[in-house]
Amino acid sequence: MEIPQETSAFAGYLGRRHFRPHLLRPLERPVSYVVNSRPLHPIARFLVHPHLTPPMSRTLYLTAVLVAFALVAPLAGAQVAPLYTFDTPNAADGGGFGIALASVGDLDGDGVPEVAVSAPDEDTDINASVADAGQVHVYSGATGAFVRTYASPNPETDAYFGDAILPAGDRNGDGTPDFYVPASRETVGGLGNVGRVYLLSGADGAELASFTSPNPAVEGEFGFDLGRLGDLTGDGVGEVGVSARGETVNGLPQAGRLYVFDGVADTLVLAITSPDPLLEAGFGYTSDDAGDIDGDGTPDIVTGAPFRDTAVGDLVGRLYIVSGADGSAIRTIDSPNAVTLGGFGRWAAGLGDVTGDGVPDVATGANGEPDQGTYLGRAYVISGATGEAVVELQSPDEQLFGFFGELVEAVPDLDGDGLDDLVVSARAEDAGAEMTVLTGRVYLFSSTGVLLGTLAPPVPDADGVQYFGYGIAPLDDLDGDGLPEIGVGAFGENPPEGPANSGRAYVFPSGLTVSAEPAPEASALGLSIHPNPARLSATVAFRLPSAGPARVEVFDVLGRSVAVLADGDRVTGEHVVRAPLAGLPAGPYVVRLRTADRTETQRITVIR
Repeated sequence: MEIPQETSAFAGYLGRRHFRPHLLRPLERPVSYVVNSRPLHPIARFLVHPHLTPPMSRTLYLTAVLVAFALVAPLAGAQVAPLYTFDTPNAADGGGFGIALASVGDLDGDGVPEVAVSAPDEDTDINASVADAGQVHVYSGATGAFVRTYASPNPETDAYFGDAILPAGDRNGDGTPDFYVPASRETVGGLGNVGRVYLLSGADGAELASFTSPNPAVEGEFGFDLGRLGDLTGDGVGEVGVSARGETVNGLPQAGRLYVFDGVADTLVLAITSPDPLLEAGFGYTSDDAGDIDGDGTPDIVTGAPFRDTAVGDLVGRLYIVSGADGSAIRTIDSPNAVTLGGFGRWAAGLGDVTGDGVPDVATGANGEPDQGTYLGRAYVISGATGEAVVELQSPDEQLFGFFGELVEAVPDLDGDGLDDLVVSARAEDAGAEMTVLTGRVYLFSSTGVLLGTLAPPVPDADGVQYFGYGIAPLDDLDGDGLPEIGVGAFGENPPEGPANSGRAYVFPSGLTVSAEPAPEASALGLSIHPNPARLSATVAFRLPSAGPARVEVFDVLGRSVAVLADGDRVTGEHVVRAPLAGLPAGPYVVRLRTADRTETQRITVIR
């Protein structure tokens, strides 16, 4: 089948194992991938490190992704005007602006907290002139105006300064809040990609402190993510969780560690390993304050190993709740929809007690569930008391390769029920602009699973590679309505005045987005399938508003046509065709209806 040119841009981002842009390296020349005799767009020059590619042929995987995108019809998304739109002052093609966002406190003294946005692949000329070293830009929370740029005290090409941003409060007593920024692939002691975390002065960007891994390892990526943890030491200040998801544990490369550093002294408090370490599991990928799960008076920690193999298959993922007192395991949690490539435990978030049983609960995502290879995505609220999923979330506009649940963040109460709510990204869903894919959406849910609002790119890109929602963050209240704002990064967006794919970031007022999603417009062609799931056959129904050609075709997840159910001219009105399924293996398929001027798709699952 024909692959639209628009779907090919940034295709290289999707052929990697960890689905994180800072694992990618731009090549010096365009990629020469060809799909069905058609070259990919030159922008798709981003490839992965060889050791991070999925456990399948890179060409096969890339083809599957592109074909799946080509099958997805545009969907409507709610349009909410952002409070602020941030462009980087140092725009660079592929600079990654919007990868991480955070409120960092009131740096300019106007009484409103500022917003920091990272660009881990931008060039810097601060401290030294270094290409692709990474920077962090700060913007006024009161006006949205650019304030200043911060850079690594030791800038290094491809060190990924700005992988994350974490506020630290006023650490040096100068009246200005400070913040942490990691450079997760910085060289340390002559070893590459070891990583370092910096504490920077909010006033002038000077280094106040830095720390490295007690177990430095090549590809360890110490600082891959920073988590805001509870007060484990009893000094009244929360600690800092530092991911080293690539470190070797017990001879197992990339098994991963999570470190806890004191939020006052920046000294090591805990070094935590998985209770069941495994090769390339990525334990410690992210972390968050889980509250006191075990009732010992010390806040505990939720973290994950999203690439852990289990008895179900490869890269299924697992979530853990560990003791804040000694790092021992409290809960080991598997997904209720465990599947190969599921990625369960990718993002870890503490919620507080949303189930009312007196024990705090947690949330996580699994961007590859519920069916292998579809990447529809799921998110879950998990009981802290039992480890069971009590709420399962799916995208309101579920799409193949939408990656719903890639990021899941807790946000203070938006709907007035006294409970924390959730922000969930679907960074590759089509947000509804004509001929676009990979635009992205962000959804707001109550912790009970009610959809509160939808955020979509204000101006979807024509080339459809925005990845709106690749960075999300609950922010402080900037507009004075008593509700937190929502920060969203779109690292692939094309700003009007900047280089292609230099990125953009947005701040949305949560008070405007908390409303029921309007009912979607009725499907123009009324494509439906019954029964679904199905074993031997299914009925496919549709209607034509005017006479003309109609082709109904079934595709597998690799985009291969497995059946043509109808192909020819049809009259105006309702139509029904039979789909014989007895000869198809169990799994997900896509039924596509194409007329002269419209295309609609529906997913069908074949069971045995």
